[in-house]
Amino acid sequence: MSNPCIACLGIFQLEPGIDRQLDRICHERRERMAVTSKEKIIESVKKEGYQFDTFTVEISIPGIVMVRERAVWQHLQEKHGSQSRLQGKHLSEHVVSSKEALKGALIKSLEESLQAVHDSGSTFKIALRYKHPETVCELGFPGCSLKRKRGVMNEVNGDFTEPVESLVAIQRCLASISAKDFASIYPYPPPKCAVACNLDVSCYRTATLIGGRYLKFSRNISQSPWMIEEERKGDGSVQEIIADVVFPHFKADSYKFHASGREDIDVRMLGGGRPFMMEIVNARVLVSPDDIQKIEDSVNSLKEGWVKVRNLQLVGADARSSMLEGETEKQKQYTAVIWLSRCISNDEINDFMALKDLQIQQKTPVRVLHRRSPLVRPRMIHWLKLDRIEGTEHYYLLHLCSQAGTYIKEFVHGDLGRTYPNVGSLLKCEAEILQLDVTDIAMDLFNE
Repeated sequence: MSNPCIACLGIFQLEPGIDRQLDRICHERRERMAVTSKEKIIESVKKEGYQFDTFTVEISIPGIVMVRERAVWQHLQEKHGSQSRLQGKHLSEHVVSSKEALKGALIKSLEESLQAVHDSGSTFKIALRYKHPETVCELGFPGCSLKRKRGVMNEVNGDFTEPVESLVAIQRCLASISAKDFASIYPYPPPKCAVACNLDVSCYRTATLIGGRYLKFSRNISQSPWMIEEERKGDGSVQEIIADVVFPHFKADSYKFHASGREDIDVRMLGGGRPFMMEIVNARVLVSPDDIQKIEDSVNSLKEGWVKVRNLQLVGADARSSMLEGETEKQKQYTAVIWLSRCISNDEINDFMALKDLQIQQKTPVRVLHRRSPLVRPRMIHWLKLDRIEGTEHYYLLHLCSQAGTYIKEFVHGDLGRTYPNVGSLLKCEAEILQLDVTDIAMDLFNE
């Protein structure tokens, strides 16, 4: 469009030419512009194949349009300030912004065309982004600059775009700048402009969160894909086994897998399972609780049987924060097969099991020093139980409950003295761990 409106730079304009009456632009052309925007929106929605029953509209306009709105308003006040409706009033108190005017014109029509309800809390977003090459930062407005350190993150794929104007900074600047200072920076009425705004329409859904608990029955399955020098370790991962079933149902762009802690590849996860969450990015398909139950059944019917899930459910964002809090606050129970260098008497076993809330000091284990900071971490062992394996003298079942973050293997063998006290020092013998299982994670999350 050539020779666009001096105020909206073509946002509300279909035909070329400048209409000097701002009210006529807003009232006569708004509905016609809404039709054009609506057609682009419907085309974008159909192309992506989204399922939705509610939606919300997000509109972003260039900072230069905000500046031109202010210039038009200042011009009206100077020329017609004697009128009572203009006296002593700020722009925001009297004029509907371009963004709100466009949104008001679109919503009812979109509800009818999309057969969905507009809801500001909807997870399905229709984004209208108007762009213009002229920027506020080129005009020298104080505090209105590009975010140069980082760009804006794409809500869908997480990529960063080119740095853009900070619209919040522009709004703050325009709200605080005096009429005199504004006039020294920008002319009013606004000058003609040869270039109109361009409209980009995009649709996306905010993250869909699926929570539950997983159980791992194999000692050769890691929690997430494990690669060393481009060589895969183990038979697979909990993440991939679950995601290969869950992810296709949503026709989404990608996913992220989160869990409340992790077990080593050779450790089984038994009992009630470990809380986990899948963050489905930009899902096209809506799923119901019945669909979630079918997905759970599909995971649990996999022939290998290495991983099972329970209590799979759709959850809100607060569940993720609860899960992360549980990583440091929860208690965990374990069962381990251990070897002791000597036979332990019943009295020694009883004394060992009498220990309660035993505090230990753990230096970062040798096996993880390459990826963890070399620190000393105090940890609590809440209780201990030792059962002799029948028919043996040196093999025992160790049951214990510990604070989250305790390295259990190192608590058994001492890690060359880096964990103290340890099972070996408490029983005055050498101790080695042969097998380890997590048997309970004390969290209420996803228990039902």
